[in-house]
Amino acid sequence: MSWIIEVAYRNPEEDPSNHLLKESIEKLGIKGVREIRQINTYYIEGELTRRKVEEFTQLLIDPATQICSISSHALLTLRLLKDVEDGWLVEVKPKIETDLVSLNTLAILESLGFHEAERVKTSTKYIIVGKLSWKQVEEICRKFLVNETFEDFKIIRI
Repeated sequence: MSWIIEVAYRNPEEDPSNHLLKESIEKLGIKGVREIRQINTYYIEGELTRRKVEEFTQLLIDPATQICSISSHALLTLRLLKDVEDGWLVEVKPKIETDLVSLNTLAILESLGFHEAERVKTSTKYIIVGKLSWKQVEEICRKFLVNETFEDFKIIRI
């Protein structure tokens, strides 16, 4: 069975990296970014029960400031995109041979007794809200969100 765990801050203003990112984008000369949300995503394959996945998820989140979803679909991403106008979804994925977060996550699962986990992949999704062109979003990605030596990315207009 495959599970998708998504983790994001309840309020994007509570995510300290969002402030720095918005400032950096403005310094680049790109105006109009109203909001940025980051969603850390874990794709776990194996014969794990929902209860086991929920136990592991408790290690990934701060329940006071973050929300999460556990499903076989990207439900949190869909929920956060529901009311977005003038937005973009960017997904950044490590290239297979360089996904150290996935390897570390799998090792942690093993060390904690979650032996049913067979494979882990990760990605980071960004919801960027604002009247921006494709070219501006691509520039934001290449300058701030992606290290193209180690990562691939895709941009979707919302």
